[in-house]
Amino acid sequence: MHKTLEDYFRSQFVTYDGKTFPVIDHALRVEFTNDGVRFYIHPANCSGDTCNYELHGNVLAPDPRVTYPTEN
Repeated sequence: MHKTLEDYFRSQFVTYDGKTFPVIDHALRVEFTNDGVRFYIHPANCSGDTCNYELHGNVLAPDPRVTYPTEN
């Protein structure tokens, strides 16, 4: 199952002093390809999901080379 980028952002939380906050800082690692850009993103300085995407112009899609565990 792939998450949209919006789903990814909305699902990342961090707990600090017993309170839960949405993660607003993320780290990106970019790889340039002949036909676009691949990248993965994860919360910066805390644990959380890492998701991989491909970008072709303004078209964003899950990276087809990566599979994710099925969420139940």
